[in-house]
Amino acid sequence: MQNMLSLDRSLQQQPGDSPTIWIPPTDGIIKINVDITFRNPETAVGIGYILRDSAGNFISAGTKSANAGTSEQAECWGIHAAIQEGVRCNLKHVQIESDNKAAVDYLQGKPTNLFWSSSFILDEAKLLSSFFGSVSFSFCCRTGNDIAHNLASEADLSSSVAHIYNRPPFWMLSMLSKDLLFCNMLNS
Repeated sequence: MQNMLSLDRSLQQQPGDSPTIWIPPTDGIIKINVDITFRNPETAVGIGYILRDSAGNFISAGTKSANAGTSEQAECWGIHAAIQEGVRCNLKHVQIESDNKAAVDYLQGKPTNLFWSSSFILDEAKLLSSFFGSVSFSFCCRTGNDIAHNLASEADLSSSVAHIYNRPPFWMLSMLSKDLLFCNMLNS
């Protein structure tokens, strides 16, 4: 029991800290985690996203490719793609989570030093997010975004073929279980 309490304290988010594990959204909200892979401006960017509810249940996931001149632009296109998927799924209350702090800060209305081209992509994303009843944007560490990162890597490998998963692919099952295990430890 003592080990679980110390684990609970070490995993809880402190003010100014970022989650290092996947943290479920509050009841009634769907969380969309998104990540990208970027090698260079001449290579397609891989985008991956996953939608889960407050119990950690898989709703859907997807991959796609895009072109971007910088990794910053690629992260912004990833967030844009995640919002598009949320709109496609007709979601009402959404939390978008990314491991790109500058993009999240911009979407939260905080000062940033984004290039104008990245700001333009995020302005389009904000406009698109007006289709939700409510939306929030949050930052997490890469370790809290593992599944989205693996999806982005898969998109990077398959280049131009986009995928929508209505069921989790086999390789994702153990990752989903791990996320739920940590969430259950926090809640017990």
